[in-house]
Amino acid sequence: MNSNLSRSITKLIYATILFLISLVVGTGGYIVLENYSFIDALYMAVITFATVGYTEVNALSASGKIFTLVYIIFNLGIFAYTVSVLSTFLFEGELSRVFKNYISNREVNKLKDHVIVCGFGRNGAMACEELHKAQKEFVIIERDNSLIEAFPLDRKYSFINGNATLDEILLEAGLERASTVITALPSDADNVFITLTAKEINPRINVIAKASETNSEKKIIPRWGLSRGYA
Repeated sequence: MNSNLSRSITKLIYATILFLISLVVGTGGYIVLENYSFIDALYMAVITFATVGYTEVNALSASGKIFTLVYIIFNLGIFAYTVSVLSTFLFEGELSRVFKNYISNREVNKLKDHVIVCGFGRNGAMACEELHKAQKEFVIIERDNSLIEAFPLDRKYSFINGNATLDEILLEAGLERASTVITALPSDADNVFITLTAKEINPRINVIAKASETNSEKKIIPRWGLSRGYA
């Protein structure tokens, strides 16, 4: 799973779990201390958690007031975190990004004999344009999310936001099923590393690697027999 997607979902899960734990603690506390019915206790827990200040079901006992004070303090951080996560999802487009990444991941999982393009800079974008014209299926690994967000949606390119030098990201892009890897990252060291990793995981894969320095070329061609080329 995409690392950003995983983090976003994890945050939402944490916020939901904390919210539910808080409701259980609050509801149970009011049932035990104030002998409220479940609905009344849940009502008190919700309005206390949300700090909305609605009318209490009944006047609280001394122990009930102490519990409420502790409960409010306990929930300040949880409430702020929950609101922050929900605001990000609902108002900052995180929900649409998560959904788009989910759909993209599903499409990538269906690919076979496709091309993996590492890096969506000038060279990577040119490679994708040619692949698109040739109607060849491909997926792009790009670390800079702003490049992905700025790309027109109508082109329908498949992106994975992540570091292409990581094994798990390459595997997420379907390295074991791919026919070719085009690595066009700015760093020759990264391109060499991706080449070595790709050949180790999938020895049959074709690799087209960008090399700006002659030394980088020497590290790749003798071992893997790649074609000579400069960027």
